[in-house]
Amino acid sequence: MLAQHIRDTLRQHGFRITAFKTIDYGHQIRLLEGAVINVYDRSKVLVQGKAIFETPEQLRIRLEHVLPARITVWNLK
Repeated sequence: MLAQHIRDTLRQHGFRITAFKTIDYGHQIRLLEGAVINVYDRSKVLVQGKAIFETPEQLRIRLEHVLPARITVWNLK
């Protein structure tokens, strides 16, 4: 499952997961760093939330190493 793979990869890259739950049409991963990542069953990833410990640009750069580029939509603030 894509959401579990992303969750495991986030952990391997040092991100701190505060919640992993089922949402309509997928799963939601919340990070201590402020990002909320919705992984939908139809192979779409939506990244939103507010960066807490760094700028949104810095957090995005770190997350880009983990998340699949072609299916990820960004809305970090």
